[in-house]
Amino acid sequence: MVFLTRSAKTSKVKLLLLIFFSTLAFGANECVVCHKGIEDIRDRNSGMMREILKVAEDAGHKGNDCIVCHGGNPYNKSKEYGHKGTDKYFRDHDGPKEFYPSPTDPSINKNTCGMCHSEHVKLQYNSVDLNDTNQTFLSKSYTQYMQKLSQKEQKAFMLDHNRSTHTTKKGCSSCHMPHSMSGLYKGDDVRISKKTKGHFLTHKIQSSRDVEVDVLDKNYTGVLQNNCSTCHDKNKHISLSYNGKMDLGTDHYVGLEEDVHFKKGMSCQDCHTSNDLHGSGFNTNESLASVEIECQDCHGSVQKYPWELPLGFGDEFNTTAADGKSRGVSNDVAKYLKQGFVAKKEDGYLLSSRSNPLPNVVKKDNLVVVYLSNGKKIELKPLKLLKDQNELSDEALLAMDKIDSHSQRLECYACHSKWSPQYYGDQNNSFARWEEPPLAQNGEGRISP
Repeated sequence: MVFLTRSAKTSKVKLLLLIFFSTLAFGANECVVCHKGIEDIRDRNSGMMREILKVAEDAGHKGNDCIVCHGGNPYNKSKEYGHKGTDKYFRDHDGPKEFYPSPTDPSINKNTCGMCHSEHVKLQYNSVDLNDTNQTFLSKSYTQYMQKLSQKEQKAFMLDHNRSTHTTKKGCSSCHMPHSMSGLYKGDDVRISKKTKGHFLTHKIQSSRDVEVDVLDKNYTGVLQNNCSTCHDKNKHISLSYNGKMDLGTDHYVGLEEDVHFKKGMSCQDCHTSNDLHGSGFNTNESLASVEIECQDCHGSVQKYPWELPLGFGDEFNTTAADGKSRGVSNDVAKYLKQGFVAKKEDGYLLSSRSNPLPNVVKKDNLVVVYLSNGKKIELKPLKLLKDQNELSDEALLAMDKIDSHSQRLECYACHSKWSPQYYGDQNNSFARWEEPPLAQNGEGRISP
């Protein structure tokens, strides 16, 4: 038997109290006691996770990343009380104001995602405040271009307070969390049913080529095209067309030729910009006006390299082609884009037709280098270089070089689309075809299928 002196007992009590209060200071994480096996939302060494953990530490819950997005009571093992309220720190600081089962819901994500991504969250419902001097994430040239364009097509570019095209019930997670058509969870959280629908594949964020996701014995980077297809297989069927499938409207498909970009391994996000997907505040509730990328932004024309074309070429919303000085390249990208992947600039970042630097597309001598979300890269020769090196056929030169009106008035895909889905009739008497799509003037003023 060991007898402790009064001083030794006092020291032991002090030690126990120190351990107890240290535990309180660093916070309890009863969340993972119940949700054993749950995946980290991001790699714990990533910049995003370091920011989340810093907030947790500031709140007095070192190591508990759960409460930063979900809120709740981290001291309680009971689901009833654990999934209730929020830590008192967040009452006076940025962060969740209640327990949020779905932290990316647009009605509350200003308190979660918006802590770091305020620009994107702000643009879910609201247009750009052109009088806001803090609105620095849009370049001056882009703002000027869009102001001019919005006056030309006021129904397509609405400077009001309508919601963004990609504002859905689940908000950010609709694109940034992997899910399948079955809606079943395939992760390791023992508390999430693997038989009940309505869950994501795994509790992980997907975003750029720098962010890896592991699920179902597969490893990938970028945003899965399945997420885009959830919405874009319907109505306009663009995702199906991209994959080379024709929807017959009876849950049956005809296999046709895939898009050439799909064959090269490109996903939707490799061409579509942050403004396309998150919104820029200039266009809402309208899909045509929301797409800022044009074929010529990477391929140029047979007469000019992409950086030699004027801004607005291919995006005129007019029946005459844009003219003016060369758009050039940019030496930098918008600050908020640096939260994601940004390529090494080489000779400069290519500009979209609307004057936005593309963080994954750079000029290297006379080549265009595209960094794909899957981790690969493509080096392509613009049309002018192909012409100068005699790599274009006589037919191509005739169509693109000799007949000037083709490049001035037609969309590239007016000729380069081998097929296009066409639907006629109504729900009771419908007819579908895909050969020889008719051509007409589209909303941008150019001829297209």
